[in-house]
Amino acid sequence: MISSVLASLTRCSVTRAGRTVVRDLDLRIDLRERWVVTGVLGSGKTTLLDVLRGSVPADDPLSVKYPFLGAQEWPGQVIKKLSAGGDGNGAAAAAAAYFSERYHSRRDEDDQTLRVWLSLAATESNESDVEKVANALGLGRLLDASLMNLSNGQTRRAQVARAVVARPRVLLLDEPFVGLDPAARKTLARVLGDLDTSLVLATRPLDDVPDWATHMLVLGGENGCAIASGEVASVLPVLDRLRKSSHAEASRALSNLKRAQSGRPLVQMRDLSIAYWGKSVLSSVNWQIDAGSRWHLQGPNGSGKTTLLAVALGDHPKLYNNDVKFDGRSPGPGFSVHDWQRRVGHTSPEIHRHFPRWQSVRQALLSAWSESFHPLPRSEVTDDRVRQVDELVAWFAGGISHRDPCAWLDQTLGDLPPGEQRLVLLLRALVKKPDLLVLDEPFAGMDAPQIDLAHKFIDHELHPDTALVFVTHHIDEVPKSVDRVLRLDGGCVVDG
Repeated sequence: MISSVLASLTRCSVTRAGRTVVRDLDLRIDLRERWVVTGVLGSGKTTLLDVLRGSVPADDPLSVKYPFLGAQEWPGQVIKKLSAGGDGNGAAAAAAAYFSERYHSRRDEDDQTLRVWLSLAATESNESDVEKVANALGLGRLLDASLMNLSNGQTRRAQVARAVVARPRVLLLDEPFVGLDPAARKTLARVLGDLDTSLVLATRPLDDVPDWATHMLVLGGENGCAIASGEVASVLPVLDRLRKSSHAEASRALSNLKRAQSGRPLVQMRDLSIAYWGKSVLSSVNWQIDAGSRWHLQGPNGSGKTTLLAVALGDHPKLYNNDVKFDGRSPGPGFSVHDWQRRVGHTSPEIHRHFPRWQSVRQALLSAWSESFHPLPRSEVTDDRVRQVDELVAWFAGGISHRDPCAWLDQTLGDLPPGEQRLVLLLRALVKKPDLLVLDEPFAGMDAPQIDLAHKFIDHELHPDTALVFVTHHIDEVPKSVDRVLRLDGGCVVDG
């Protein structure tokens, strides 16, 4: 008789990069239960999911057992994990590698439609699920669209759809709501709740607990121990105290707030229109970003935000066919967009997805002065740049998991939890003191204390002449100094 117990952990400890992330955890998960795992940044949520999937070993391998597995099965065969950075299968949706491929909108031989990509994950017995799942997640009309042309939020939903159509016996979800607008978050929660699959969901403490959750584990106790575990109703009071504690630490003193004063035009777009394969993405957009201005770029998934940002960053080939100026100059003879790009700081879901994880934190931060994601050549690592990195990391020391900022700088990026990786990329965008700062969903995976530090830096320390464009679907993540709004819908400006 097959056991109903998914996993049994007995005094399970996990050490990564010399640090005990999880210590002496006792946990039993039944296949009929639906768990939410939460905790502050660096508490071990992602590591626990990796242990459950069998991709990260516990210090004592015998401390983790899978009673439900058959004699010839191993965890990775029947347990699927989906994380904020992709699904771990080479994610072809993400393999439309960064801006150049998406914004050229090429249909290369290896490009696929969403329908084909989803069908590759489905077995013959459940191919009919493709349209059903796509429609449920609001992707039905995009089934025959190129993966390269999906927006961030659409790509995220496509990754979830691919995981669902594979019908795994167990599905582990690491912050699946990252980058989704409110309507898409509700839709995804409903779809997940309707699944006939065992679910384990990792979230931030400030995220809502789905009403279909039956059990909860709160991590982040002293030395990697669990804080609470059990049925949701019994653990919610503990989570509420954790939330209040985080918000108390994150209370922001907004006196003497630096209100930026607008200066000269940095980016000017007039009647900007962009279409891919006959489909309009942006239509007659007029936008001027002045030095010192602070913008919140709004709009549902697929409204054209990412394409508009690519133009502002000087990183879209179709800007040459439009009336776009950078610091009063049009790209062309005598002025290269590469000159403008050196004056820009930027972080986004795409950057997180494609940034090399083998670099040290220090190398990642110094690459802000590089022409690519790769480490800065030693000849260009100046004392001044090293000093700027050290000073910024010291300023954000309260938001990192390591007590020693210098030791943290030497850690490998891939050894950090996803939220802390995003913090590194935020610092990378800030460190060279850019003229234009573009922060696209910068706080995904972060907790209240880290977000608070970022708010304080942006509101009080950012140079008054730095222009900021901030993108988020969570209004409480917007810094207080942001006082302008541009809202897109269907590729058109509807407010701004």
